[in-house]
Amino acid sequence: MKAGRTQRVFAWGFGVVAAWLTGCGGGSDVEVPAPAASARGLASACPAGLPGGPLVPDGTTASTCADATATPLTLTYASGEGHQLDLYRPATGSGPFPTVVWIHGGGWLGGSRLDVNQARRLVCRGYAVASIDYRLSDVAVFPAQLHDVKAAIRFLRANAAAHGLDPSRFAAFGSSAGGHLAALAGTSRGVAGLEDPLQGNAGVSSAVQAVVDWYGPTDFARMDSQLLARGCGPGSARHSQPDSPESQLVGCTVGDASCQGAVALASPVTHVGAGDPPMLVLHGDQDCTVPGEQSLLLASAMETAGRCVVQRDVVGAGHGGAGWVSTPVQDATAGFLDAVLKPAVAPSTPEAVCSRFQVAGNPAASTGATWTYDSVDQGVHYVLKGIVFKPATGTGPFPAVVISHGKGGTARGYSANVARTMVGWGLVAMGTTYTHAADAAGTLPEGDEGASEENVLRAHKARDLLSCVGNVDFTRVAAHGHSMGGFVTGQLLGTHPADFRAASHTAGGVSAGPNSTRPDAAGNITTPYQLHHGDADTVVPLSQDQTLKSILAANGTPNALYVYAGYTHDQIPFDTTMLSRVRTWYRQHGVLP
Repeated sequence: MKAGRTQRVFAWGFGVVAAWLTGCGGGSDVEVPAPAASARGLASACPAGLPGGPLVPDGTTASTCADATATPLTLTYASGEGHQLDLYRPATGSGPFPTVVWIHGGGWLGGSRLDVNQARRLVCRGYAVASIDYRLSDVAVFPAQLHDVKAAIRFLRANAAAHGLDPSRFAAFGSSAGGHLAALAGTSRGVAGLEDPLQGNAGVSSAVQAVVDWYGPTDFARMDSQLLARGCGPGSARHSQPDSPESQLVGCTVGDASCQGAVALASPVTHVGAGDPPMLVLHGDQDCTVPGEQSLLLASAMETAGRCVVQRDVVGAGHGGAGWVSTPVQDATAGFLDAVLKPAVAPSTPEAVCSRFQVAGNPAASTGATWTYDSVDQGVHYVLKGIVFKPATGTGPFPAVVISHGKGGTARGYSANVARTMVGWGLVAMGTTYTHAADAAGTLPEGDEGASEENVLRAHKARDLLSCVGNVDFTRVAAHGHSMGGFVTGQLLGTHPADFRAASHTAGGVSAGPNSTRPDAAGNITTPYQLHHGDADTVVPLSQDQTLKSILAANGTPNALYVYAGYTHDQIPFDTTMLSRVRTWYRQHGVLP
């Protein structure tokens, strides 16, 4: 079940310092050799359906709206001069809103938060946009600029509730020098010296869940050789000189041997690792200011780390210019952010599919209802059974939860028992039976139980079948499981990270074994995830959830692990304190009001 495309393209252009300073609107008409394109296959870390291939500006300017041009709210995110941001919020729609932190370009020596034209249209698409100022290189050298970016993110996350922002859905987006800083915001979590908690909101995460990098440099040391190799001319290859924007940023001459440590620290490719968020990298194929190979280097590093990266060239575009506010480029950027940050909408479920979803009983009754489903969907033959509970009062649309049972349990047993509690919170509760159920036929080979591909398919189909139940809000769907059902939950979140608003489990976690949530899948999880484990559990070791928590923290994913003293494996799944904490978690992350 691969998802998401990695599109890799060589792109080249022309420019020097002046082009850096006009990167938000300038460009070049110098002809360069036609780009040589190459493409790599699907990236399993990406959400499904992300397109690849070149983008061709069509001469149009993407439409805007009143919200994008309204007077923003100006806030101070840290003490000292130059630490302001402008916050644009949608005037309509239901928050909390996913938030894009816009980082302007200008060679780190020019520009301001007012240069927001490339990003402001995202407000029309349901995003809050925070355009930030940061210290320029004539005021402070690197890493002051990145310190400021992260301080702004911490401030916005700490004050998310006051401004209607969703703290679990943040993206960093920038062009040129801003693209460089956006890429660093996504790749440098935990790197010593690249965050300054003394700027405020220490202890609040500066992680982002997505990155959009438009034509930003990623490895200063290679820029000049790349420009010369592509025929951009010696006038363009000045990034290693003492007066280059890069040298002014790092405070030493990029071409000097003594400067290479500073160059590496400031280069995003240095820091790419297993916990980095999904990334969209766009580059103009006529750019001779920042060579397109800089984007190729970043994409290659992300691929090597097993992370989601989509790289596309923008045909005919230079370092900035009108093509970057064209409809195709703006749509591609918003589409990537939608796929990564916005919960999936209700699936398109044909009536013929719902006609095969047979319900026995009344889901709104205290005993709930059972259901069966027998259908071939997209080449997969599903023969499923399960339970469904629906609130007896209220008009909806209702939030929902997919509940996954453990080994030896059943949907009618464990899942129904948990559902009886959660339906009282106002949730539609859906559960299906897995291959490791007590009433599953026969004994399955190792690897077909727990977080197997088949069980993840079953769990996701149960989510989709909520549309047949009716009146469900698919932007507020949670997932919960116990033991092997916890393994299913984790693997489900790693396979479909955009489809769930929050999640929880008891006695689950990560291991390299065939039945557990796998580390590579855990590395894709962006859904806020609450974990519960007994310290006397001899069936699933506590260390498995501790490992999962570490991976979630590296991802920048909101998470919590509660350890229950003296609890064994079977004491925790119906514990009232645990369930109360789950309910609070669902409220905190927008599943429940």
